Amino acid sequence: MGSVWNDITATSEPICHVDSGIQTDHPDLKGVMLDSLNFVPTSDDYADYPIDQDTKEAKNVEDACGHGTHTAGIMAAVGNNGLGVSGVAWRAQLYVCRFIWADGTGFLSDAAACLDWCRSKGVKISSNSWGSFSISKTMQEAVKADRAAGSLFVAAAGNDNLNADNKEVYPASLVRTPTFDASHMIVVAAHDALDNIAGFSNYGVLSVHLAAPGVGVLSTVMGSDYDRMDGTSMACPIVAATAALLRARARAFGLTMTMAQLRDTILTSVKVLPSSPRLITKGKLDAKEAFAVLYDLLREKKLMPGTPRRRLPPPSPPPPRYPPPPPPP
Repeated sequence: MGSVWNDITATSEPICHVDSGIQTDHPDLKGVMLDSLNFVPTSDDYADYPIDQDTKEAKNVEDACGHGTHTAGIMAAVGNNGLGVSGVAWRAQLYVCRFIWADGTGFLSDAAACLDWCRSKGVKISSNSWGSFSISKTMQEAVKADRAAGSLFVAAAGNDNLNADNKEVYPASLVRTPTFDASHMIVVAAHDALDNIAGFSNYGVLSVHLAAPGVGVLSTVMGSDYDRMDGTSMACPIVAATAALLRARARAFGLTMTMAQLRDTILTSVKVLPSSPRLITKGKLDAKEAFAVLYDLLREKKLMPGTPRRRLPPPSPPPPRYPPPPPPP
């Protein structure tokens, strides 16, 4: 990401973090949370669920699981502070919504409410490192509403080594659902340091778009510490944070990227992997190339000096002229 970071001067786009919360006083996460919403009782006792959303408890997103602290650091750990790690979008701020309990489970209705809340705040990118073998109507409607609002929904493919084309693994399986418009979704598999799809990662040529690093990813963990974790949960926030960097960079040149522009920029810039025939794009995230594609777009729109690498198609030729009528006899 170094060459990408060298170009970034604008404040990064906010990201909706739908997970288990964060350790709010972690030295590398201080100040990254812009707002919070919680659906998990402080007691972690189902007898106290649901919590009153008009109380302070509804703002308490202290992580009891550890998952969200790690994924948050991948996206937004503070940079240039002399501490453990820097997030991909280390100037980003997070809307943190906690729906995952200490045991790693959560209610889909609460995840849907997280999306609704972020949408109400105007957040245009969400990171969803969670999954299920079924999906509720409420969740489908929330994801659908994200599309209507022009929000990019980035989701982990799951860690079951399953083909999501013929197994019900959500959110990934929404992509191949004929009655569902998933044109605002990016589903992310995990690859290792050798660019092989991780053995645990779900995949699918109809349902999983691309891969990102998901093996041995170093990030923040509870106890104000750092550790490595594996999973598509780690790959998903890398893509979401890259999207945030792209949108922030475009805005610095006067372009507010639409969801379609943002998604296309990421998916058309992948590095194709010979070992990845089981993905829609057959490739992995290439942040450097994604920025090159963005700069082409800015040049095409005359918002950046220079000539785009990819020429615009020539204008359509004029319609054919009919031959003149024959001269009078």
